[in-house]
Amino acid sequence: MIEQPLTGQELNGYGKRPFIIAAVVIGFIAVITAALVAIIAGVFLYSVKYTDEYKCAISQLKNDGQVKNILGEPIEPGFFAFLSSSRTNNSERSAYFQTSVSGPKDSGTLYVSSFRGRLGSNFQMSLNTKSESREIYNGLYPCK
Repeated sequence: MIEQPLTGQELNGYGKRPFIIAAVVIGFIAVITAALVAIIAGVFLYSVKYTDEYKCAISQLKNDGQVKNILGEPIEPGFFAFLSSSRTNNSERSAYFQTSVSGPKDSGTLYVSSFRGRLGSNFQMSLNTKSESREIYNGLYPCK
């Protein structure tokens, strides 16, 4: 064994090397874990923005007179949209999601339920703000 010059403690011959190696390994595992969490979160929180249902809902929201009165203009959707459920089966599509929306006057959460199939469609949108909850649309799928 080697003695440390100032304290006289015996060293195992490796010095601080095992601690540095352990720190590098732990850091590498942390970075990989964070990257995987970010990828998974991105799939669930951002991928809905590429669907026809999301694009239709935001378009309808921005063109709705009562929403313009509540939120003001311009109306901006939040960065993430939380997808509760989505299913595509042959010619049927359904989606349930929510996203934050804001304008200069107020902000809130947009809830969307959509179904499209061979025999028909249904599209529902509601807006919840701090002061009120309002149904924005309930009818056939409004977009082509």
